[in-house]
Amino acid sequence: MDIPTDKITQLYSELQALRELNHPSIVKLLDNFNAKGKMCFVMEYCSGGELKHHLYEKGPLPEDECYSIILQIVEAVRQCHNSNIIHRDLKLENILFSDATHSRIKIVDFGIAGMFVRAGLGSKGNAGSLRYMAPEILNESGTSSTPALDIWSIGVIIYALLTKRMPFRGATREEVIENIQNIQYKPMSHYRHISKPWVKLVSGILREDPTFRWSLRRIN
Repeated sequence: MDIPTDKITQLYSELQALRELNHPSIVKLLDNFNAKGKMCFVMEYCSGGELKHHLYEKGPLPEDECYSIILQIVEAVRQCHNSNIIHRDLKLENILFSDATHSRIKIVDFGIAGMFVRAGLGSKGNAGSLRYMAPEILNESGTSSTPALDIWSIGVIIYALLTKRMPFRGATREEVIENIQNIQYKPMSHYRHISKPWVKLVSGILREDPTFRWSLRRIN
C-alpha cells in the first residue's frame, strides 16, 4: 500500500514535533513503527479521558479548577512556541487527563502542527476545527502558523470550560463562520457566576486582529 506524499509529510511532522517536546502536560511519544504501509505511534497512556467528556459531565467547571487546567495548557503551549511549533488544533478533544483524578492534563494530536519563524513566515493552511478556528484563518487574511492561532483556541477553551457552551455557535457551518469572523458571541459578563478577571481575559484573547490578541505572557 502506497502512502501519499502529503500523508507521509504530515506523519513525520507529528513524529518530529513530539520527539522535540518534553513537558509534563504534553503527551509523550514512546515509539513508532510502520505496519503494512501505516505509520503507528505508541503514545503515553492517558486513562482520565477527554477534557470534553469531563466538561459535559461536570461543567461548567469551578473557576479554581479552570485555572489549574488553563495554567497547564498555557505552559505546555509556551513550550511548543518556544520550540517553534504551533499546534493549530487545540480543542477540548485534544486535551486528555493523565488519570482519573482529573488534575493533570496532556495535550495530544500534533498531526497538523505547523512550524514558524519569528519573521512571521510559516506553514500555511486552514487545518483545524471550525469552532476553535481564528478569524484570520477563515477570512484568509493570515494563514501562516503563528502563536496567535493557538492563543485564540485557548480563549475558546476557557469560555467553554466556564460556561459549558462554545462561544461561536450557529445552526449551520456558514452561521458559525460568520459569527467567528464578526466576533459575535454571548459576552461572559452575562454569566453572573463568572468573575471579572475571567471576563477580561477572554475579551482580551478573542480579538479579531491577532496583533492585539493577548500574549501567553499576559494570559499567565
